[in-house]
Amino acid sequence: DAPEFTRPVGAALSSALQQVAPEDDAFVGHMLELAQRLDAFPEFSDAAAALAFDANVGGAALDRIEMLGAEADPTLRWLAHRSYQVGDASARARLRHTMGAVLSRAATSHERRAFEAAAKVLPLVEALVRGFETPLSSADKTLFNSVILPLHTVQGKISPTEPAIGLFHKELVQCVSAFVDKQPALVSSACQFLIKFWPTQWDGNSPKEVLFLHELEALLDHEDFANVIDDELVLQITKRLRVCLASDNSTVCERALIFWRNEVATNNLLGRSATSNEVVYSTAQPLLAHALTHWNKTVTVMAAHVVRKLLSGYESIVLSV
Repeated sequence: DAPEFTRPVGAALSSALQQVAPEDDAFVGHMLELAQRLDAFPEFSDAAAALAFDANVGGAALDRIEMLGAEADPTLRWLAHRSYQVGDASARARLRHTMGAVLSRAATSHERRAFEAAAKVLPLVEALVRGFETPLSSADKTLFNSVILPLHTVQGKISPTEPAIGLFHKELVQCVSAFVDKQPALVSSACQFLIKFWPTQWDGNSPKEVLFLHELEALLDHEDFANVIDDELVLQITKRLRVCLASDNSTVCERALIFWRNEVATNNLLGRSATSNEVVYSTAQPLLAHALTHWNKTVTVMAAHVVRKLLSGYESIVLSV
């Protein structure tokens, strides 16, 4: 049985979190030491932890994660994660809903603090996903399709060189990767979403394009990619890479050229007999017409390397362009 004092502890933690002011980050930081010491007592069983760190505590921590600063982050993340660990099915569902609400706000927000909150919550979601059973449930897939993927739609920049999505993109990619590792078929959904919401030249957000190119390469680098996508998606990806290779923006063009250094990713594009010739032709066109004469010398050198690579296996197709 849980010690009698554990339930009041949970109520006290929840109340303190709900009332703490943004300027009291240090106070919240001290709560972590107290909570961890309590959790380390031999008498503090899982039943006791479930009372002390109930869904109210985890929910309060998540609710405050957007408002409080860096000093409070370790406490809030630890309390939310511990609450999920010891909670029953109902408690976990509540916490997942709260995490989803934080991320959904970020997907539709224009405020920096909402994006920073997403960067804090995404690692928690990733940790949960790593523990999901396979095959994924309908609720797990809904989390991926309705909460995680829409984070890619965040627009705007916080500086001339940093897109708003950059505040949490690293954590987002890791979370997507966790889902894909659990169910490789989700690679297709992720690629299609990226292509659909890819920044256009009219958006003036080339830094976001570079991030998308990085993520697209990571998806194509997945060991099961070739087994879970179809020819149509391969051609859609090729079309998108073609546009990037023809970009006047040297950073975008360079990142698209770097993609062709990845043997696994390029083999996944070129390894399908039904589409390989079209992939080579569509890639060679912007290389020969644009990248080899690009104003940026680094781009021209990198483009020449890719052309030589294509010539080594598909000379007749490249020469026919």
